[in-house]
Amino acid sequence: MSNSIVQFADTIKQINHLKSLPTAVLEKPLADGKWSIREIIAHIIYWDKFILNELVPQMTNENELPPFPDDDEFNDKAVRYYETYKTLDILEEFVTVREKLISEIQNLEPTVTFKVKRWNKTLTPESFINMFVSHDQHHLKQIKEATSI
Repeated sequence: MSNSIVQFADTIKQINHLKSLPTAVLEKPLADGKWSIREIIAHIIYWDKFILNELVPQMTNENELPPFPDDDEFNDKAVRYYETYKTLDILEEFVTVREKLISEIQNLEPTVTFKVKRWNKTLTPESFINMFVSHDQHHLKQIKEATSI
């Protein structure tokens, strides 16, 4: 397993640790006008689902993938989509979706190359996932600062 995939999978362990925290902690905004941990996880799941369902199937050699959606609009949809979910269900769904995404990425030929529309950069499955490792680490840092986990 590549280093990027190992790091991507490690986020599962970090999120599983959150299950021991009180719901009130997970649902409290990290600061005024900021997301809660629950909303951060919902945001990550929504991106994972987009990658899994919309991009991975198109990660074939020399293919051009559709562009990423507008960040703000997509993130708002993510938070609204999960509004009715119980917090523990969100944490469990994160694990399920992330494990499926990892499996699908690992099933790709590691040497396949592709581009994302409007980007002038050739990617491989590993380099693509590495972008999201950085994204995970950004949010995990926020969560750690808020929870001391």
